[in-house]
Amino acid sequence: MGLFKKVPFGLDISDLSIQVMQLSNKRKIISSNYIDIDSGIIENGKVLNADLLVEALNTCVGASKPKPIKTREVIASLPDSQLFAQVCVVREPADSKNFQAALEQEVRADMPLDLDDLYADYQIFYPGTDKQEVLFVAAPKELVNSYHETLVASGLKPVALDMESGCLGRCLLEDDFGGDNSVLIVDIGARNTIIGIFIPEGLYFSTDVTVAGNEFSRKIADKLKIKFGQAEKLKIKFGVAEKNDRQGVGKIIKEALEPIAKEIEEVIEYNKYKLGKAPKKIFVVGGASAMTGLIEYLKERLGVDVSLGDTKKRPMSTVYGLALRGIAKDPRTDGINLLPNA
Repeated sequence: MGLFKKVPFGLDISDLSIQVMQLSNKRKIISSNYIDIDSGIIENGKVLNADLLVEALNTCVGASKPKPIKTREVIASLPDSQLFAQVCVVREPADSKNFQAALEQEVRADMPLDLDDLYADYQIFYPGTDKQEVLFVAAPKELVNSYHETLVASGLKPVALDMESGCLGRCLLEDDFGGDNSVLIVDIGARNTIIGIFIPEGLYFSTDVTVAGNEFSRKIADKLKIKFGQAEKLKIKFGVAEKNDRQGVGKIIKEALEPIAKEIEEVIEYNKYKLGKAPKKIFVVGGASAMTGLIEYLKERLGVDVSLGDTKKRPMSTVYGLALRGIAKDPRTDGINLLPNA
């Protein structure tokens, strides 16, 4: 079972929802729950009303099914939109006394930030080889402290604070890579889209776009001069397939999708530049991923293998990835951990 008597559960907090999930050691879902939260409690990943968030957390955990989650140990995600991440070339051996100084020098060269204001962690790829690189991730102390304090106020015991995008990588299987290939995961949420490059060793690169499901609905509402709620229904009904779509909903969504498609193209080029070849495939997940015709459209638009990632037979979501970390031998060290004093 690892270090904990009870498996820590995963907790994914977004601007408009909270999800919890706990797994057995065989990756089976023991308990889970999802609730919507009011706007204004969290905005762009920042906690604005801690008291209401504590109340919502207690409601979500307490109502988890088929039976409530009993453990207090939790692994939560931090929003990628508020994090700083970069891949650094550091040839110093990880156990060298010069490693930390060499890493900080590389970080400061590309990321002019005051490291004293950040909590940071890193992951080493291909250690001890001529390909050694380091994924460096940092978060403002103010942001991390707000999440940590809120979790503690909810009676929870944080084990790790992970990257939102990094959690998705745990949902991938060995067959997804086929050797040393890379895979992209495009997570289209309500307010932003996260695009991550994954290699067999874990998350290699991540970026986000401030365009997602809500933006599609807003564009539809503006163009057709209807209410947001009506636009949401049309988005779900027609997607981008354009079949029997006399109002042009699909065309509107395709225009709104363009910034995401262009960013994916740039990430593919970065993938080629850094790793020597294009990604093997792209998985699309998130609330907007199931829009009618989206997968087919992206295949044609990008000219690559695209498939739906999160299905009933195969969960691929942030909260599932967090819960998977909970069954690791040591969840504290199984990936990036931005928890203070981790």
